[in-house]
This record gives sequence, C-alpha cells and structure tokens, in this order.
Amino acid sequence: MKHPAPFTALLNELVEHFPVYAIVRNPLAVLASWNSVSLPVNKGHVPVAEWFDPLLRRTLSRIPDRWARQLALLDWFFETYRRVLPETAILRYEDIVASGGRALSVIVPAAAELNVPLPNRNASPLYDVSLMCALGERLLKTDGAYWDFYSRESVERLIAEVRG
Repeated sequence: MKHPAPFTALLNELVEHFPVYAIVRNPLAVLASWNSVSLPVNKGHVPVAEWFDPLLRRTLSRIPDRWARQLALLDWFFETYRRVLPETAILRYEDIVASGGRALSVIVPAAAELNVPLPNRNASPLYDVSLMCALGERLLKTDGAYWDFYSRESVERLIAEVRG
C-alpha cells in the first residue's frame, strides 16, 4: 500500500483477520520523502491515522515543531510494526532492491525467481540535500523504534552519499 497510515493505525485488528506485511525503509529516506511532497505528513501529521488513533493525535498535538512531529510519526510507524508484526513479516526496502525482488518471496513464494534490477531511491535527486543532511543529523540524536531496524551507521552512510 502506498498509503500505510490507516493500515498501520488498524494493524492490531488487521492481523487478526489477514496476513499482513510491512515494508520499512531507511528512516532518513522516509523523512526526505515526506519532505518532498505537499501532503500533511510534510507538516508532521497523518490525519487518517490520527482519526483512528486518538493517542497519536494527542501526542502530535503536543509537539509544536514539525520536524519533531515527523520524528514522532516515524517512531509510531516503526514501533507499531515492531510491536504487532512478527519479525518475518517486516521487510526492508533495501533488501528488496538488493535482491532484485527475491526478498518478496516471504509474501509470494514465486518471487524467489525474480531478478529485476531495482534502483535504490534512498538518495533520490528529488530530495533537498541540505534538508536531508539536517534531518539526518537530528535523527541521529534521537531514540526510536526505527533503530531496531536500521543502524545509525546506515543513516550516516546515506548522509555521506547525498553529500556526494
């Protein structure tokens, strides 16, 4: 799903009825992506998820800084996946790209036969490099559930890559 917010907000209920998987991505790339679009997430809000999750809405409403709200949202997504899904149901975007799609075989066994060249867009030219570096430095000073999936070194490498 390209719009994971409502599904993440409802994940506790969904896993009781459906097999559910999450694809996570380097947290700095997520922040850069959020800041490249003109959507509420750019301001640190996801209205549909906030509607389904009143605690998230209250949490975000108490944070005056948009970047801090984005970090809180990032933590909310990753923490929800960590708490609700088994480790085997959480796929890393970078693993999907590096494997040519074969990493998707956890979901669809036939994907084990894939070998499609997939570009890694974590350092997309659409992202504002100076903002991405500033967000990366801020991200590195935080604690969050995203560090259970990605190392600080992976964020440092991505900062170095966008700096060229």
